[in-house]
Amino acid sequence: MGYLKRMVREQSHVVIASIHQPRSAIWLMFDAVTLLASGRLMYHGPREGITAWFGSLGYNYDPSLHGVPSDWWVAPWATR
Repeated sequence: MGYLKRMVREQSHVVIASIHQPRSAIWLMFDAVTLLASGRLMYHGPREGITAWFGSLGYNYDPSLHGVPSDWWVAPWATR
């Protein structure tokens, strides 16, 4: 992932990756996120905006309860 990030920055390439539950170090490398669940679009936008987006829908993120965002958003809507 580090190599891909450098390629994006240094050579102006676009990288599209499909990642399942990335650890926090990998999650922090992403600029934008498209989150799909059962083939439906759940979120598309900047990585930093995902917790605020789900928070606006009533799925509040608390780091002390949920850990890092890449672990939390796996399926917060599935518990409702």
